[in-house]
Amino acid sequence: MHNAWPFVAIDANRYSVPPEALGHTVEIRRPVDSGTVEVRLAGRLIATHRLVTGRRVDVWDPAHKQAAEALALGWDPSGPDLRVVAERPEPAPVVRLELGGDYDVEAPDLDGRYSVVIDPEPGDGDEGVEVSA
Repeated sequence: MHNAWPFVAIDANRYSVPPEALGHTVEIRRPVDSGTVEVRLAGRLIATHRLVTGRRVDVWDPAHKQAAEALALGWDPSGPDLRVVAERPEPAPVVRLELGGDYDVEAPDLDGRYSVVIDPEPGDGDEGVEVSA
């Protein structure tokens, strides 16, 4: 169920379910030889309705309607689902990991490893990279 109202839609009609089913996936069983529909949540039967003719009809179980109205009318904006943050909490301290020791890395010896010489002094006429084979 993904509605804001506690209904499941079948053939353009809506059938009520308990408000606790909002946001959950439900199973709808509609036997071929029966004029009823069953709604199950996690395998448990939560609603049974007689199928109605017509279109865009809302079918309420009285207990579902009463529970939905009580939930809507009894909603308290300062209740547990909404909180006003008066002060921001202090940020957590930054944790630094000290490895210890000297981890400075020397420049690789490209000439010895790859026979590549990089001219460190530009402007002497032999600029750039020299590769020997």
